Amino acid sequence: MQRIVSEIEGGTQRLLVSVRRSHALFKVEQYGLSDALRRLAGVGGIKIALVGYSPELIASYQYVELLASQKGVAAKAFASEKESLRWLLS
Repeated sequence: MQRIVSEIEGGTQRLLVSVRRSHALFKVEQYGLSDALRRLAGVGGIKIALVGYSPELIASYQYVELLASQKGVAAKAFASEKESLRWLLS
């Protein structure tokens, strides 16, 4: 999460996060997700696409999407990079 925050705070407006293998992110505080979303909420006009390649990872990204929307951060979960790029560039 820190790398994502660093990229956004460094001026990146659109970010594609594509993960082939990882544990699902349901332990929000363990990964510092709440703090990261709080920091990102202050940056306007950003879009973060989260691409997962397993049902578990996509479900966890949908959870991140929900938490992000509650903080006013545009993040969206996808099952393919093609879909995510279409959203990022729209």
